Amino acid sequence: MRIVVGLLACLSATALSAAFADPPAASSPTAASPAAAPASTASTPAAAKPADEADVRHLLAEGYKPEMHHGEEVYCRKDGVLGSRLSTVKTCGTVKELKLLEDEAKRSVQDTQRVNSSSPH
Repeated sequence: MRIVVGLLACLSATALSAAFADPPAASSPTAASPAAAPASTASTPAAAKPADEADVRHLLAEGYKPEMHHGEEVYCRKDGVLGSRLSTVKTCGTVKELKLLEDEAKRSVQDTQRVNSSSPH
């Protein structure tokens, strides 16, 4: 369990640093065609809303709590630091960031299990 928490902490730091390093790329298409922007904006939330609700319920079940950071809703939880009973690390991210982080962690575990199962002892 501690290994998983440590792995998730490392992956979250990597994912969050990569997420904050990318500049927003959606500013030029909306400025070029203002009539097309409302149509795409209106159709996107309706299609993504059920998946977001399921993801939010999953995050709440995992112990994340909603918070507002700089006008954006993020989900945070405190995890214990490996090797310490007293220290905690607060992990925060948007629904999309946390979902990517979880998928990355699952892939990493699957890769490790595949390598360990195929290696001779």
